[in-house]
Amino acid sequence: MTQPAYHHLNVDEVFKTLDSSPDGISSVEAKARLGKYGPNALRNIHKRSKFLKFLDQFKDLMVGILLVAAIASFVVSIMNQEPFIDSIAIIAIVLLNAVLGYFQEEKADEAVNALTKMQVSVAKVKRDGETLEVPSGEVVPGDVILLEAGDSVPADARLIWETSLQVDESALTGESVPASKSLNALKTDTPLSQRKNMVYSGTNVVNGRAQAVVCTTGMGTQIGLIANSLQTVKKETTPLQQK
Repeated sequence: MTQPAYHHLNVDEVFKTLDSSPDGISSVEAKARLGKYGPNALRNIHKRSKFLKFLDQFKDLMVGILLVAAIASFVVSIMNQEPFIDSIAIIAIVLLNAVLGYFQEEKADEAVNALTKMQVSVAKVKRDGETLEVPSGEVVPGDVILLEAGDSVPADARLIWETSLQVDESALTGESVPASKSLNALKTDTPLSQRKNMVYSGTNVVNGRAQAVVCTTGMGTQIGLIANSLQTVKKETTPLQQK
């Protein structure tokens, strides 16, 4: 299901879409939404032992074809009493592919772990008419979060109030200069780096204060999408398939 373009909606429309309010949601509702949406955390969808990761490199169709070719070449070499040069060469290619694929997957896992460390452990939210500190993993869509200089943003959220807010978004956009923020609704096709009315999980507030209503959590956040793409690229492309 496609997420609404929250940066395109005005504040009232965002509250209506998320069934929330400037005072946030209740603790009871937050618990229900946590059960519906799951924890606000990145996860390693392919977490396996190193041995299993290496064995997985041999599951590709091209690898299977090469192994069959190696066996056939080995049999022919025995029958003709010839050196096993071709068989050895094919096996070497298969092993090299497995090693390269394994290290490619290891690097992806390391990148996901680095993204996970960017997430904040505690978040300030409005619930039941009070400001509470809750584990960031329990933040849900509809929560109103409070941010100030020095805070890390716990989830993707639409700003509902801000004063002199500036956010370091270099982890997402590559921009070295902190992004100044505002509340105005933007065009639907506004690129991520120019969405001044949004704050994103894993970024850091460097100046000002703000309140924002959480739109997306966990693997649905922008940083979650990056983590997911890092983990799925190995499934789509192996060294033998690359051109």
